[in-house]
Amino acid sequence: MPAKVHIATLTGDAVQSRTDDLESLGHMLIYFMRGSLPLQGLKAGDFEEKDRLIKEKKTAVSVGELRSGLPAEFAEYVTTVKILGTGKRPPYKQLRKLFQSLAHEKGIEYDNIFDCTERMYLHAQESGQQNGRTIM
Repeated sequence: MPAKVHIATLTGDAVQSRTDDLESLGHMLIYFMRGSLPLQGLKAGDFEEKDRLIKEKKTAVSVGELRSGLPAEFAEYVTTVKILGTGKRPPYKQLRKLFQSLAHEKGIEYDNIFDCTERMYLHAQESGQQNGRTIM
């Protein structure tokens, strides 16, 4: 998954840090929302060349291009994470608040119930009722 790795890790300038993890998380969130990243589909002869191409693309791609078609909170998240140093404690509350506010604005209830767990619960309920048992 090099396309979702922090640029400092790709360049060998730093060891993996919390900032790297947050940048990777941001890329994954964008990937889940858009279905692709501008860093994908790069053709290379070997892994070293692919890492080099990803590094070049990561440094060239703008935050606007990366979050194209997504709410501004994604750009703010990526920008905040990009300017963090590797030794600094990330502003976790601030970053979490971005998406909590966005969810509230979009009318999404922050209830800790996720589609995947809800489907599993409903499936378990249906299976239990079919077997003559009731699952609560």
